Formats: sequence, structure tokens, C-alpha cells
Amino acid sequence: MQLPFDDAGFDVVACQFGVMFLPDKPAGYAEVRRVLTSDGTFLFNAWDTLATHDFEAALMAALERIFPADPPTFLARIPHGYADPNRIVADLQAAGLQCREMHTVTLHGRARSVAGLATGYCTGTPVRAEIVDRGDLTTTTATVVRELEAKLGSGPITVGMTAHVVEATPAG
Repeated sequence: MQLPFDDAGFDVVACQFGVMFLPDKPAGYAEVRRVLTSDGTFLFNAWDTLATHDFEAALMAALERIFPADPPTFLARIPHGYADPNRIVADLQAAGLQCREMHTVTLHGRARSVAGLATGYCTGTPVRAEIVDRGDLTTTTATVVRELEAKLGSGPITVGMTAHVVEATPAG
């Protein structure tokens, strides 16, 4: 939100899967605009909706079954909550940037096991705090692992994941 660099000092600013975490996207983009040269480029990517991520959608469905009255929302709200291309373009414009190109791409992510991936999400991401606020972490993680292994298998997993890849330049 406050880059420690001089104005117009960079030809390129890149951000890989970070813009979704900016508390004020137009203000963050304005800061990128400030440090870009007049012909500079801002390259970034942002995850598409949770529904376009096979594993995370299954994980959230399991958590919704475990905590039906108050399911964790971090994944849908933050990393996947900035998925609307029109909002991205509007936020860039509000910051003095123009979207030159936006491509939506789907790739395949791989993990050695469903259990490892589920455990990682439950214990090593902000989802952990949401689980702890609602119940026992160990029990919940074991339940999620069982549900996801029943649905997706226990061995190596390959799942689709979709993101927007954006190229923006200073407006004008």
C-alpha cells in the first residue's frame, strides 16, 4: 500500500496472486501507478471464483457441512473474492491505469495426496483461524480429510484451477 520507491522508477511491476489481499485495491493500484514509468507495465494475476477451483470448492463444501450455521468464508471472501473482471478493470481505471489485456486461464494443480493438501489448507492457511473459532482443529481436519478422500480418492490429485492474468499500463 506504500511502496518504498521513488516515483516513475520501474518499467515493470509484477504481483503474483497478491492483489486479492490489498485492503483497498484502487489505492494499491495507484501506488503501483506512482512507481511505474509513463510507458511501464503492471502484470498481475488473481484467482477466479471458488467454483473454478476443483479442490478448494470441495474443501469449502466439506467445511460447510461441518459448520452449517457458520461456515468459514476466507477462501471465498479473499483469494476468490476478487474474481470479477469488470471490477478489476474499474479498480485499475480508478487508479489511473488501463487494462491492456486480461486472459482467463485454467491450469492443473497437482498434489501428492488429498490428505496432505486438505491438511495444508486446514492448518497452514487463514482457514485455520476460522476452524479454531468454530471447533476443534484436529477433529475438523480429520473429518475434512475423510470427506475429501471419499470424494476425490487418497492418492495423488490433479485438479483444475482458474485465474485472470492481467496486463495494465498507465492511462493517458
